[in-house]
Amino acid sequence: MSRDMSNAVESPKHRDFTEIIFLAAALLVLLLVWFQWDAVTVITVFLMPFYWLTIGVVVIGMIAAAIIQAVKRHNGKPLVRLLAPFVIVAALLLALRYVPFNRLYLEADFALHTAGREEVVRLIENGEIDFGDERRGRVTLPARYAKLSKGGDVLIHITDSGVDVLFFTFDGVLDNFSGYAYSSADLESEVYTFARKEDLRELVKKKEHWYWVSSS
Repeated sequence: MSRDMSNAVESPKHRDFTEIIFLAAALLVLLLVWFQWDAVTVITVFLMPFYWLTIGVVVIGMIAAAIIQAVKRHNGKPLVRLLAPFVIVAALLLALRYVPFNRLYLEADFALHTAGREEVVRLIENGEIDFGDERRGRVTLPARYAKLSKGGDVLIHITDSGVDVLFFTFDGVLDNFSGYAYSSADLESEVYTFARKEDLRELVKKKEHWYWVSSS
């Protein structure tokens, strides 16, 4: 009786957390992929290859670990538990291949921040955010609105007839950028103030006054 109770107490020490570890690793990879736009703002585009290298190392490590644990423990584990790591890795690879993380992230960004960005536009139009003599070019948003544009900067074009503002989702090197542009006149031609027409890779109207812009 006492021996059985002793085994019952000690058995948790021998629990196998393989599936939990693989799920955690898969979640880490998915989070790294999802937040790549935030990462590039912090570490800059020059260090992003190391960011992707980290993701690759984790995925390759998961594949190797699944094979090793299957070979070493194939006699002591149920088949379902031996296959579980492979199923997790396969599901991760399929997600990385077919789930449009970039598009989903950008759609979420637009949905979450459009109201705040429209508030910034109204404040600029009413002169409540003052950029001094700057009427066109890059300016820095007040701290409370910095999260609405990657890096905290925006591009503006202020005229007597209206205001155009570009909020960055990616602020790269030189003219390599992407973001959501507001045009008070709701004209595509106004968006060209932020980049030359020949440099624009994408210009898509999202809704009234708002355009998705990508330039290289």
